[in-house]
Amino acid sequence: MIQLISINKDFYNGKVIFVQPKKENLLESESQFKESGMTPYIIDEDHLTEEMTSVAKGLYSYILKRKIKKSDVLLVTHQSFLKHMVNMGKITNDYYVVFDEVPQESFGEFTLSLSTNKDILLKYIQTAPSKNPDFFVLKPIDRVQMNTCMTAEGEDEINDKLRGLFEKLLDEKHYTVEIRKGVWESFKKNKRNGRNNVSFITHFYMLPEIFDDFLDVHFLSAKFEESDIYHIFKELGVQFVEKKILKLQYKEHKNTTHTFIRYCMERDFSKTMRSYKCLNQKTIIQNILDISRLNMSPDDKQLLVLNKDMIDGDFKEYKLPQNSELISSYVHGLNGYKHIHNITFAASLNYRNTQADFLHDRFGLSYEDIDKSFLFSSTYQAICRTSIRDKHDDSYRLITVPDYRSAVYVQEVLGIPDDRVSSLENFMFLPEQKQSGGQIKTHKQTKELTELKRKTKNIIISECKAFKDFYLDDENRFRINLLNGVSTYEVAKYIDFKEPEDILDFFENESKFTSNDKHKEGRLAWCCLLLSDRNEVDGKKFGAHNNHGYTCLMFDKDSSETGEDLSFLDCASWFRKQGWSFFMYETYSGKGNFRVVLPLKHAITCEAHELLTKWINKRISTEAGKKGSVFKWKENSMGPFDDSKFNAAAKFYLPNHSPERTDYQTYRYKGNIFDPCKELKGKDIKVPEYMCQKMIGLTTHKKKIYERIVNPAINAVLNTSGIKQTHDELRDKKCKEQQEKFLLNKSHDSLGELVRKMTFWERKAEILPFVLMNYRNTEEMKNECEGWVRKYANMVTCSEKFKWK
Repeated sequence: MIQLISINKDFYNGKVIFVQPKKENLLESESQFKESGMTPYIIDEDHLTEEMTSVAKGLYSYILKRKIKKSDVLLVTHQSFLKHMVNMGKITNDYYVVFDEVPQESFGEFTLSLSTNKDILLKYIQTAPSKNPDFFVLKPIDRVQMNTCMTAEGEDEINDKLRGLFEKLLDEKHYTVEIRKGVWESFKKNKRNGRNNVSFITHFYMLPEIFDDFLDVHFLSAKFEESDIYHIFKELGVQFVEKKILKLQYKEHKNTTHTFIRYCMERDFSKTMRSYKCLNQKTIIQNILDISRLNMSPDDKQLLVLNKDMIDGDFKEYKLPQNSELISSYVHGLNGYKHIHNITFAASLNYRNTQADFLHDRFGLSYEDIDKSFLFSSTYQAICRTSIRDKHDDSYRLITVPDYRSAVYVQEVLGIPDDRVSSLENFMFLPEQKQSGGQIKTHKQTKELTELKRKTKNIIISECKAFKDFYLDDENRFRINLLNGVSTYEVAKYIDFKEPEDILDFFENESKFTSNDKHKEGRLAWCCLLLSDRNEVDGKKFGAHNNHGYTCLMFDKDSSETGEDLSFLDCASWFRKQGWSFFMYETYSGKGNFRVVLPLKHAITCEAHELLTKWINKRISTEAGKKGSVFKWKENSMGPFDDSKFNAAAKFYLPNHSPERTDYQTYRYKGNIFDPCKELKGKDIKVPEYMCQKMIGLTTHKKKIYERIVNPAINAVLNTSGIKQTHDELRDKKCKEQQEKFLLNKSHDSLGELVRKMTFWERKAEILPFVLMNYRNTEEMKNECEGWVRKYANMVTCSEKFKWK
């Protein structure tokens, strides 16, 4: 970076600001700039002259009073830049800013716990609409009144607590502060926590306007596209451009043929876990420190990365490993450790759950991206302080990280093969992982079992809620897979649907199908998100463990063995009374045998599917037909429907009847779409004990739900239900489908939809040639098409949505 600025001094013409994380970075850079013939100026608290009574005055003096030379370069820390330089106005309009690493102030959280009542904040703060309907933007009621609270530190205890929040609220040009609507309403009602305090959790994020008064801003950072600032700014409409003048030295590591990665545990490491006692009576962090030097000789030096609170402590609680250079977890840009080959990263840098949830809910970041932006980014930066930063140094090196997820990330960015990644968990003596809800072996106490069932039901509902905003592509939300065969399968094709009613349209249209073959190939439907690779549980390709979410409920009614049979008419009447949209059709077997198709508002988990289908089956058994009737498929069944079809592997044949049949029955009713989350909350839906046992240890935290529910569902979608396509083939297929729709209905609106779809599927360059060739080759059409292209220029593409590489 130093060389890049030095080489391009004619381009910058003495008007470049180099911004680095720490003062130590500035001192390193000062020396290197001088060696390159540049004239560096450091302005911070340690480099003030007699004329400079403060950092702010020093910066103003530098910009306004010095005689500019092409070799000039101003060196400031992130903190000084964000505190002083962003407020200097138009005098910096012709200055270039070069950030060494992204600033940490792009996003943060304020958690206040006040023993006083809510009025202390309500008299200063008001709410305004946010672009996200689940949040409020917070603003000062009276800026002058709020500014009177900015007293000197230590002068007023309450003002000290509010200072950070009020600073961001007063700086409306550069930051926005938002709060969840539910948190705000609870706060207004003066709801108190366990300590009898009023809790107030809010978040701030940096605005792109903070850089308005500079000519150009460059971010020099490995994995910049994984940073918070990149994700937030992009969501706010910023379009980043890669500047060729500032190309990085190299984009991949080729000096890792002797590099090995070890991880200490499979479970995710956290600050809370550091003090947990292991079976050898040592804490988890102490065991990590002890095993960090496994397979190292006494002369081998290692970098040891710990959290700041541990470094600031006196280490009476911990025994540090020998020959270890201790550094903080925030080591961006430091170059003084290139002679050290080995590193142990033992810091825990997880965002709080509330922070991760805000980024996920407000800006749509996946929890995987959130981990990458903070924890993984810091891990990678620390590793890059070692000899690995010298591309000519391919020494034997050991990289030790605390958990498996960190190892997977480091392995990916460094390109390390699997045979050089290993676990040290056997040396950790870890205690049994704590289970949510306690370790429950037997359930003699009804109260204990009732509470476990309640928790399990909440988990199932929370998992289903995660599907509310789930999309297969840019518009479709539901999928039906059509399989070949009876006992062995392959996917003949899959069909995606935008709206729930579209599924009923499909079945209604298929009810016209006739055949002399009851088991006609390609007509066995599985309404789910299917991943047809062999699963790791039972090795099947089309079993229950391959189902990652049901997209529709279906019921199969065969002739009853109990003597009292539910008729087609009684069944249709019962479903209609519920007010749900549904479709019914007779099976190939004829009278008395039929199926019911019940579309959903959104996809659901397999557990939810089981609960809902069994609940409906039980209800209809006594509520349909004449009073006093009880309909059962078999004597020990709960209702009239085939109870073997309530499991996650259940498949159903599409409508099919012989060509000779003239009395084939179907029925379609358009009502309200079945809301699974609403119905699951009902008291008469009971969770069985075996399902509770299966879900012990799971939580309702959004990040964990995303990992175990949404990620596998996305993976199922991307594998296109076993129909093997490359990403390019899928892009071409989707674009061709939209082109065909456009050719059938050429209009201004359909042109906009064509541009939107082809932009999403990353075929933007093909839009204009296609339109001019197939519509009108005129200047007016060219301008209209280019207008649509500009409108959708910054939209999320398929690669970004599905995390394609």
